[in-house]
Amino acid sequence: MSKYLLTLIYILFTTCGITFMKLGGDSLKLSLSKEFSLRMGWTTLLGFLFYIVSFLLWQKLLVKYDLSSMVPIVTGISQIIIIIIGYVIFKENVNIQKHPSSLSARSVCLWLSASLPNQSPRQ
Repeated sequence: MSKYLLTLIYILFTTCGITFMKLGGDSLKLSLSKEFSLRMGWTTLLGFLFYIVSFLLWQKLLVKYDLSSMVPIVTGISQIIIIIIGYVIFKENVNIQKHPSSLSARSVCLWLSASLPNQSPRQ
């Protein structure tokens, strides 16, 4: 599987995990009594499952590719997608003063665009 496809799948699973955990809200109930009890709604459970898969994909990405380029790029892209999801799905107020991460995510994208090799054809 190519590096870019694996990275896109990771980003999809991690952002879906965060989204479904948020949608699940406070549905996780944990009680420690004589019998151990754990209840959660299906959206929270789905969020956990997405997170488990994204964790396994992240492990593969970190072992296989350069840490110094993988972490900032993937983190920046994930932050941008989560900000968009927060705004569109959860109707959250998004601005740079409230979310300095939006500024850092944009900085990562600018760094990425500046650091990619020039793809102009040879003459």
